[in-house]
Amino acid sequence: MSSELPRTSAESADGSRRATVDDIHEIARSLPGVKLAADSRPTVYQVSRRSFLFFRNPRPDAVDPTTGERYADVIVFWVDSEFEKEAMLADTSLPFFTTPHFDGHASVLLRGSRVGELTRDELAEFVERAWLSRAGPEGHRPLAGGAPPLTYYLLNFSNKGSVAAREIREKVATLLRLKMWSVDTGEPHRAALAEGDNALIYVGAPLRAFVGHARLASAVRGWTPAEAETYPGDSRGGVLLADVEEWDPPVPMHAVVERIDPTGSNPYVQVNARNGFQNGIVQITDHEYEAVVAVPAETAKSRD
Repeated sequence: MSSELPRTSAESADGSRRATVDDIHEIARSLPGVKLAADSRPTVYQVSRRSFLFFRNPRPDAVDPTTGERYADVIVFWVDSEFEKEAMLADTSLPFFTTPHFDGHASVLLRGSRVGELTRDELAEFVERAWLSRAGPEGHRPLAGGAPPLTYYLLNFSNKGSVAAREIREKVATLLRLKMWSVDTGEPHRAALAEGDNALIYVGAPLRAFVGHARLASAVRGWTPAEAETYPGDSRGGVLLADVEEWDPPVPMHAVVERIDPTGSNPYVQVNARNGFQNGIVQITDHEYEAVVAVPAETAKSRD
């Protein structure tokens, strides 16, 4: 569980002064519905159970180009879309950056040592944008029935060797039967996954197809001793699944692309269709999720 934070005032007597890392905490805490992720080390700020800003541990993808030393002060800000991310990174007056690890992830990075290149007012705008990207304009208010808004993901099982499609299907089928899915410690979406989110199950080359869908029954957590003994591999943790539905036959990627990008005008969709997904978990839209789920439903209906 996450803990509700006491509200503080985001107002500053002089918003034009240079920003500080302490300002990030003050501004984030001032926003409606903000909580700290449970047992988060370093700090992860969430709204509606969705992470929108977190302080990152030193990682091998973000290093000093001269010494090779890992940056220990990287802060991740969610943004509304890939387009906003590209616009922010293209603006050379801003201190934001990214790394290949965050390809396909709607976020930008900022080093704590460079926060002072922004004014406090500018920093407040970026923190508030991050909050809005996860909460939405009304996201801090409960929906009808009190349920928080859902997020949709694609769980990508990639073939890291020359394994036959049939063997891959069997491995994935085993995970779905166990209702367990491993999540790497370096996965960008790791802190954002929440109970109730919906997920498509995708198998990469040579199959290149969606083999089912499920609902997340937990956020990311370490396996219990019994779960670790059951899980087929050396994974230390991940998410539990519920309402698992396997599809036979699977839904080929090309059938989905024809629905969500019939004109072939979306380069992001076309690149993923051609080269496969680069990350283990990919956030998708509700439209993309429904487009995939509709295929087996329509196939079953046509057989009746």
